[in-house]
Amino acid sequence: MDRTTTLTDPARQPGHHAALEARAFRAYRRGDLAVAEQALADLKKLPSQRLTPMLSVAQAVCLGQPDAAWDRLDRAVADGVQPQTDLELTLAFELADATDHHDDAARWSEALLLRMPTLNATRVFFRNVASSNQGVSKARLLHIIEAGGALPVFGRRVCSLAYMNELSHTDAAALLDVLAARGLLDDKAKRKRRKLVQSLQVGARENAIRIERAENPEGVLLKFSGLGPPRSTDIPAGSALGELTNWTKIVLYDPEVLSFMDGIEQLGRGFDATLARLAAMLDELGPRGGPRVITTASIGGLGGLQYAARLKVDRVIAFSPVTVAHPDVLHQLGDRRAPSRFERARRKFADAPWKLDAKQALEAAETLPDIRVIYGKDRTIDARHAERLRGISGVTLHPLGGVDKHYSSHFLRQAGLYSDVLNGEYSGLDQTDWASLQDSAPSR
Repeated sequence: MDRTTTLTDPARQPGHHAALEARAFRAYRRGDLAVAEQALADLKKLPSQRLTPMLSVAQAVCLGQPDAAWDRLDRAVADGVQPQTDLELTLAFELADATDHHDDAARWSEALLLRMPTLNATRVFFRNVASSNQGVSKARLLHIIEAGGALPVFGRRVCSLAYMNELSHTDAAALLDVLAARGLLDDKAKRKRRKLVQSLQVGARENAIRIERAENPEGVLLKFSGLGPPRSTDIPAGSALGELTNWTKIVLYDPEVLSFMDGIEQLGRGFDATLARLAAMLDELGPRGGPRVITTASIGGLGGLQYAARLKVDRVIAFSPVTVAHPDVLHQLGDRRAPSRFERARRKFADAPWKLDAKQALEAAETLPDIRVIYGKDRTIDARHAERLRGISGVTLHPLGGVDKHYSSHFLRQAGLYSDVLNGEYSGLDQTDWASLQDSAPSR
């Protein structure tokens, strides 16, 4: 048997044995010990059959032994047995998550990608790299491309690393140029590449703040953006904010991806100076007596909620916000997105740990504006972040039933409720069949 192929490949084993092994593996993955053990017992009745490495890994996971499972997986990889099927790849990534072995997982998933470039191998490699402490380099990705390990989807993943500040925009653009020259960019990657190039032309640091003034504004809106580079000096008419035609809009972007907790250099050095300048801007640009609204989303939610607790505004709309950036708390929540970025934040704010937790700021505030937190009820990580704020006076949670996507603001636009919510009308949130809009939502 070729030891570089998975030992659960049905094409390389008798049909009955392969079927029993697959049944046991799936049962172990979903935690159904009874079914798994019965399949395993049936396997052992067959002549000359033994527990294969990946099945042994799944068994240890099911029995609540993640460290033993990782040791088995590591030995299997060292022996040339790579996880390949969807189930095996998913299990391997989850196991790296559970045992904090992303550096090792990134190493062997890279070897797998070079040997057998598939969509799943690409996905697992980039997820491990983004979650590892070593990060990723241009040279490492270029080596994979030149060695023939890149599929068209590779370019999308490169863009995602740039948006998360795990890879410089300049390096990402250079890698995308190489992929384009080799004909390895799909349509989605081409669109992302155009946006990335636009952001380099605009200059992320110079364009960290954008203002669109209305002649006779009905209100003023301050947006703390999530991930993604600014693409122009204008707010697109087709964007969600473009629907507010008679509002003055202030849009902030944090090129450091520290959720604005280190301030915005154009507004003032540090959090306090930025806070003071934003307070003055709301007074200068907002209509007298008109509504002042803050919106924030995703990673921008951490800083957006911190500023909201200290600014004089009427209401705050937070879409699927990250509410804490302390690595230990994130680990408890099961949130393992880009840990290197949050570890960097912990080191940077070692003397001001309050900057890592929006909950503390909201609880400490004497008074709060009307804060609405909108998120997908079935998006586990987003729900856990939101639930941390339950019970704080002035904070209301709005879980969207049947939604398991991160971009909750998209659903409001699809339902025609975005402007209503910004204007303080929330009844539609409880009267909409959100699950019916899932198919039209972005994949995340």
